[in-house]
Amino acid sequence: KIKAGALLAMGIVNCGVRDDTEVACGFIQHEFEKTTDKMVRMCAVLGLGLAYAGYPFEDAQNFLLPIVEDDSDEADMELQSMAGLALGLMYIGTGEEKIAEAIIDLLFLTCESEVKSKMSMTRFLCLGLALVYLGKQDEAEKFIVTASSLPNAQLANFSSVLMEVCAYAGSGNVIQVQKLMHICAQHLGEDGLPISDEEPNEREGDEAKDGAKGAAAGDSEGPPAMDKEAAARAAVHQSIAVLGIALITMGESVGRQMAERSFQHLLQYGDLAVRRAVPLAMALSHISDPDYALIDVLSKLTHDADKDAAMCAIMALGIMCAGTTNSKVAEMLRNLALFYKDDNSPLFVVRLAQGLLFSGKGLVTMAPYHSDRTLLSGPAVGGILTVMLSCLDFGNTLLGKYHFLMYTLACAIRPRMMMTLVEGGGEVDDDENPDNLEFAKVKVRVGQAVETVGQAGKPKRLTGFQTQETPVLLNVGDRVELATDEYEPLTTVLEGLVILRKKKKKNTST
Repeated sequence: KIKAGALLAMGIVNCGVRDDTEVACGFIQHEFEKTTDKMVRMCAVLGLGLAYAGYPFEDAQNFLLPIVEDDSDEADMELQSMAGLALGLMYIGTGEEKIAEAIIDLLFLTCESEVKSKMSMTRFLCLGLALVYLGKQDEAEKFIVTASSLPNAQLANFSSVLMEVCAYAGSGNVIQVQKLMHICAQHLGEDGLPISDEEPNEREGDEAKDGAKGAAAGDSEGPPAMDKEAAARAAVHQSIAVLGIALITMGESVGRQMAERSFQHLLQYGDLAVRRAVPLAMALSHISDPDYALIDVLSKLTHDADKDAAMCAIMALGIMCAGTTNSKVAEMLRNLALFYKDDNSPLFVVRLAQGLLFSGKGLVTMAPYHSDRTLLSGPAVGGILTVMLSCLDFGNTLLGKYHFLMYTLACAIRPRMMMTLVEGGGEVDDDENPDNLEFAKVKVRVGQAVETVGQAGKPKRLTGFQTQETPVLLNVGDRVELATDEYEPLTTVLEGLVILRKKKKKNTST
């Protein structure tokens, strides 16, 4: 599948890059039409989504939309799901009704048997729908209600919860968090229905009767135990609700702390579907931002009796410390590689986590918030949610034939260094050629950001700072100030590439 990898690589290389020639769209579309191999076509479609993530390009839409709208007998649900995810990444947070209507129509027209057999990929179609309304809040209400009336009850619950979660991402909405907590608190059976609807006394009486019948027949085991794995598959929407709590509260510190306390209770009292999602939710609230209290919890969960929960915890360690080269987590992952040396599935996940930990050799980050934690990157959230959705079904996605979904993290990766460029090559009077930018080493103060909203005067904006020379690496929560009076920045937020201008000397002559 070299060609499939090449088409996916074309999308990754062009991710976040805008070019007037739009080479990616023309090349990928040409190769898509030349082949009939399903895997090559799926990688081509996903590569196109990555190339134009966060950039609604009309030519790419005209190519992908007919794939989603295809209602012929030859239409492939897996390819359509990948096309829907690609459209969701392209039109993320735009609220484009044309895309949303095409996806919701496909979900209604798909037959029940095909949905059940290809449920793992159909969920990514739902994710594409949810990403279109990322952060749109009330605007998504119409499609949330529509999604909740899908013929397949499991898919209806999954898509409606996922849409609601994405619509309120980063908002800190307490009402929505309470709704999600209520969903997580339910105990569901193998059919996905709550088992707490019966009266407690009636249930106890039935269990006593079953136990008496078993004893009379000489069976000491009593009534058959519920299949927890089947119940977990039917309750995937509860896993999405757990992730949603982290996604909604990730924007502000108080809500995030309250959510982290709730995760401890969910670990203790939640069902299997909830417990598997808790490690991923912890990582989602601290992407590329290691929290040692949570790392200790995840370290214990990596040896959980449930293999899927252990693999989710291992992946969570990688996402939480992505690009940080944290020595403590690196040692943990080395020990886990030895512990799982005879089990290929967890060992593969350990290798993925190690790759995330050392991504970019410590020069990149996956944190979706930028510009001093005031703006949320839609494509970054879309890429991270795609991987986390894959982690909820390891066997059919990352450990199966859809391992390439891991590359959607390319949407979230960005440099975490701060570099300074001097306008006009450092010349004060070079106003004729402002595009002449040159890298310059400037002294800056790097420290932890301090909240100064509502404080009188000019309070200090950072604490525990160190004076360094650019370029400097920034962790999540760090802030930078210039430590020299020679230059002035042309932007209020000092992150990434910062353009400086030499200050003009004031004329003090009288």
